[in-house]
Amino acid sequence: MAVIRIGDLPIIRDSEIQNFCLHGTVGAGKSEVIRRLANYARQRGDMVVIYDRSGEFVKSYYDPSIDKILNPLDARCAAWDLWKECLTQPDFDNTANTLIPMGTKEDPFWQGSGRTIFAEAAYLMRNDPNRSYSKLVDTLLSIKIEKLRTFLRNSPAANLVEEKIEKTAISIRAVLTNYVKAIRYLQGIEHNGESFTIRDWMRGVREDQKNGWLFISSNADSHKIAEFAAGEIGEKEHLKASEQYSYGADPVRDGVSTGKDMERQTLVSYSDIQSLPDLTCYVTLPGPYPAVKLSLKYQARPKVAPEFIPRDINPEMENRLSAVLAAREAEGRQMASLFEPDVPEVVSGEDVTQAEQPQQPQQPQQPQQPQQPQQPQQPQQPQQPVSPAINDKKSDSGVNVPAGGIEQELKMKPEEEMEQQLPPGISESGEVVDMAAYEAWQQENHPDIQQQMQRREEVNINVHRERGEDVEPGDDF
Repeated sequence: MAVIRIGDLPIIRDSEIQNFCLHGTVGAGKSEVIRRLANYARQRGDMVVIYDRSGEFVKSYYDPSIDKILNPLDARCAAWDLWKECLTQPDFDNTANTLIPMGTKEDPFWQGSGRTIFAEAAYLMRNDPNRSYSKLVDTLLSIKIEKLRTFLRNSPAANLVEEKIEKTAISIRAVLTNYVKAIRYLQGIEHNGESFTIRDWMRGVREDQKNGWLFISSNADSHKIAEFAAGEIGEKEHLKASEQYSYGADPVRDGVSTGKDMERQTLVSYSDIQSLPDLTCYVTLPGPYPAVKLSLKYQARPKVAPEFIPRDINPEMENRLSAVLAAREAEGRQMASLFEPDVPEVVSGEDVTQAEQPQQPQQPQQPQQPQQPQQPQQPQQPQQPVSPAINDKKSDSGVNVPAGGIEQELKMKPEEEMEQQLPPGISESGEVVDMAAYEAWQQENHPDIQQQMQRREEVNINVHRERGEDVEPGDDF
């Protein structure tokens, strides 16, 4: 048996390397078992990685002389160096895959493109002597798309920021913003002492000395797994006897038969696990050993370090990154609006000026300018006896009545001028009297009129109709 014990139960020698699995709700005693195992690990000088979701293990075991903390919001966080941790291109790809997970409903193109841009940008920055997390975030999110295109040239990500697909590049950048903004909390972490990598820390383990621990803090949800635990504890087999009786009118029909059936039953039921008191558990060991029910006692431990010390982050840099993130998110929303219907079109200042110019003649002073006695007298000729009557009517109404729209404007025009405006082959009433002359005039003034008419006819013919299923004869009956 090994030296390590769970309560009064010693575990099998060297079985601690085969992993432990602890099931239980909040307050059941999982942390108490882990603390007892941690005590043995500290006594033996083992290297340990603790995923601490509440800071309780940091408070009880952290030793600043040999231990490391990975929490960018903690002032004691080690200066983790991304570029020393990732040595090859596949290492950066794995980091990008962790940082930017694939969605379940979204198009994988956007997340995949964001991964490629992040991995290539971080890989290209590895040779920069002034590299930092702030510079990486600025390169990915802050600089203009033209500079990002120049930075990524001759790399696999260059095609994703091409000028020909600039709108697509802006959309990819907006998706990248949602995930890369987590790196903002690493800004300035390179100034927390000597650079640290998990790769080198694992290689530094020594059997003849006391090794340090690595604390990683996070938050995690607890789940109810009583049914799963009941299945993991194991099952038992037993023979179940059964008897059958038969009766009948004939005495020969009366009889009794007995039999045995093999049954499988869990050692511990679901209700047994749910009703366990705190610090009480079932332990199963690898090999042909039975399950054991144990009761533990809580052991108080002294506080050796604060569980969390907030790190001071440069406010100017934080405000600048916040402004950059807000700008990128607004840019993404603007690009997304291009693919949504009923979006009002943005009108530039020049278009607004041009749109306001035609409204100037609608002022009340403008219609009075053409109402001068000289204009109606110019077309008067002796061959047109009707024109004086028109001129008199216009002169009578021109002083007191303003212009009355197109109809009155046509009345004010001489007949000769109206005849000159009509196309050849069209009478004064608008009827086509000479089709050949009218078509010749159309070909001369509007050579593409036939193509437009043909296109309009094709549009009218190619009307979308909902495709229905083929109906066989007799289906309607």
